[in-house]
Amino acid sequence: MVQPDFNKLLFQAKKARKKKSEGLKYARLGKMFSERGEFKKAIEYHKLYLSITKELGDQEDERIAYNNLGTAFHRLGDFKKALHYHILHLRMAKEAGNKAEEGSAYCNLGHAFYGLSDFKKAEKYHSFDLAIAKEIGSNAAEARAYGNLGNAFYCFGDFRKGIEYHHQRLAIVKELGNKAWEGEAYGDLGIGFYNLGDVEKVMKYYNCHLSISREVRDKEMEERACHNLGNAYYHLGDLPKSIEYYNLALRLATGLENKYVERELYGQLGCAFHKMGDFKKAIHYLLTGISAPEESGNKTTNRESFVSQPANLKTIQAIRFLRCLISSLKKNKQTDKQAFFYEN
Repeated sequence: MVQPDFNKLLFQAKKARKKKSEGLKYARLGKMFSERGEFKKAIEYHKLYLSITKELGDQEDERIAYNNLGTAFHRLGDFKKALHYHILHLRMAKEAGNKAEEGSAYCNLGHAFYGLSDFKKAEKYHSFDLAIAKEIGSNAAEARAYGNLGNAFYCFGDFRKGIEYHHQRLAIVKELGNKAWEGEAYGDLGIGFYNLGDVEKVMKYYNCHLSISREVRDKEMEERACHNLGNAYYHLGDLPKSIEYYNLALRLATGLENKYVERELYGQLGCAFHKMGDFKKAIHYLLTGISAPEESGNKTTNRESFVSQPANLKTIQAIRFLRCLISSLKKNKQTDKQAFFYEN
C-alpha cells in the first residue's frame, strides 16, 4: 500500500490557505471599490475572487462571488449581466439547500427585472422571496419582501395594494426596532399616498421619514426625505417651501458626492424658479445641471422613487427649456409656463 506523502499534502494545504486568503482580499477590495462607486474596478476584483473560489472548489465562497458580481453589475446599470450572476447564485443556493441565500437571490432577481422594467417578473420573484422568508421565519427578510412588493405594485399603478404591503412592512420593522427601516417605510408610504392625492397623509409620512433620518443620522435617507418633501411642496404650489427642501437635498447630495441626484436637483430647482417667474435663477440652475459631470453606474439603485418628478428633464429637453427661457428673458415678458414642459 502506497503511503501518502505528508509533506506534499501539507504543502498543498498551505497553498490552498494562501489562495483562500488571497481570494478574500480580492473580495474585500471589490467591496471597497463598490462602496466608492467604482463598480468596474469592483467587478475586476470580484472576478478574481470567483476564479480562486472555483480553483479551490469552495462552493460557499463561489456563491458569495456570484452574488457580489450580480450586485456590482446591477449598480453599474447592466441589469442583464446582473441577472446572469444572480441566476447562478440562485442555482447554487438551491443545490446547497440554503433557503436564506435562495430568498436573497430571488430578491436580487426581482431588483434586476425591475431595472429592466419587467415589473411582472419583479413581482413574481419578490413573491418567491416572501414565501421563503415566511418558511424560514425571518422577519427581516419578510419585511424586505413586503417593501419590494409594495414598490412593484406602485409600478403597476396599484397604489392601494402597494400601500397595503408597505403597512405590513412597517408593522414588522417596528417590532424589530429597526429605526432606519422604519424611516424608509414611512418614505415609501408617503409616495403611495402622494399618488393617491392624499395630501394630509403625504406630509405626515414624509415628515416622519425626515425625522427618523435625522434621528439615525443617515444622510442618504435625509436627502431622499428632503427631496420628496420638495416634490410634494412643488405640486402643492408652495414654491418657496419646495425650493427650501430642494436646497437641503442638494447640500446633502453634494456632501454624499452623488452626481446623479445633484443633476436632478439642479433641474428641479430650475423648474421651481421658472414657475416663480425668476428666469435668471432658473437658467442658472438648469445650466449647472446640464454641465454637471455624469458618473458611471447608478448610486440611486434601490432608492426607487415613484413620485412624479416636476423637472426630471433629459439633457436635450433641458436645452429646449433653456432656449425658451432665454428667449423669454430677452423679450422681457411672461410666457406661458406650461409651454416649457415636454413629454419624456
